[in-house]
Amino acid sequence: MTTRDRFSLFLTVAVGIALGLVTARTLDLQRVSAEDGAAARQEIETALAARYPAASGALEVFSLAARVASPSVVHITRRAGGEFYRDWFWGVVRTPESEAVGSGVVVSADGHILTNNHVVEGAKEIVVRFVEGTSVKGRVVGADPETDLAVVQIDPPRGIVPAKLGDSDRLTIGEWVLAIGSPFGLDHTVTSGIVSAKGRRRGLLALEDFIQTDAAINPGNSGGALVNLRGEVVGINSAIVTQTGSYAGVGFAIPINMARRVMESLIARGKVVRGFLGIEVRNLDDALAERYSLDGVGALLRELKLKEAKGAFVAGFTRADAGSPAERGGLKEGDVIIAFDGKPVAGVEDLILRIMQTPPGTKVPVTAWRAGREEVLSVTVGERPDADAAARARRLPRRR
Repeated sequence: MTTRDRFSLFLTVAVGIALGLVTARTLDLQRVSAEDGAAARQEIETALAARYPAASGALEVFSLAARVASPSVVHITRRAGGEFYRDWFWGVVRTPESEAVGSGVVVSADGHILTNNHVVEGAKEIVVRFVEGTSVKGRVVGADPETDLAVVQIDPPRGIVPAKLGDSDRLTIGEWVLAIGSPFGLDHTVTSGIVSAKGRRRGLLALEDFIQTDAAINPGNSGGALVNLRGEVVGINSAIVTQTGSYAGVGFAIPINMARRVMESLIARGKVVRGFLGIEVRNLDDALAERYSLDGVGALLRELKLKEAKGAFVAGFTRADAGSPAERGGLKEGDVIIAFDGKPVAGVEDLILRIMQTPPGTKVPVTAWRAGREEVLSVTVGERPDADAAARARRLPRRR
């Protein structure tokens, strides 16, 4: 017998023994399981019972947060169309009626409800339904398409519960949140996820500073609440990124700190009052470099004696007899605004958002980069005129 044959015989015997042992062990386990199944189950149940309080205590926070916030979230039905108008060919024509659903958040005991503008825009009739089934009619007291926010007023039913508004600036990436609303018309659905990102801008609105979350948000969730685990509303659910029209893991909510300012202005004045500096600003990029006949953003930074392409370049001001608020505060064309109210400015969108969120009349320190050094100026923020007036007031920036 060759060495190879002896090795093959040894391997065959070894495998056979191993299989025999495995089979015997399996049969033994089956016998033990059949005989002692009840005892084994009891042991597992005892282990689960010992560990459940700690696990359920942590999970109960989700349930408690939902119970705190849910009574303040409402289902909104918008009915539109059905109007008559005269068509020169067909005569009197009635537009088709349509119905859409969304969500809202009760923000005051006297019946103010915060929601998305797109939920109630063009409404002929608004019906608000509470968690216990009570339905009341509402009316829009103010809307702001620039942030996609609106306030609806109702005659408050007995027992109305305003939401507790949190501080969205304190949210952290990875923090657990709940989305509460009426996806596909399913009232008071609660989903969970985390804060995926903050400060997202998608080009959907004029003013954006979205909270991104992977909590499931679907059509009908718009206007509903994004809630932290303290039961506080930290955002108003507004949009999703999807190729199917339904949840795909990326949802966006308007931070409640932004929404609160808009809401308060809409309730008090029926419109949003925004800050205004009267400046034409540009990002530090290749387009700006080309405008000044420079070869790329690198050459632009060298010209400005800056190390990085952050900030907002002041390219011009609006026309006004007494000058714009920015001019009166000492800003000049060619300045680069690198900080506003003590916080660095990343670019144009960042600066514009912060200016508009600053109450008119507020004195704000503005740090400008000028001739290779920083200048800190005190600028009093003005009140932004309406869009048409602002467009008429704007003049083309002068080249340096």
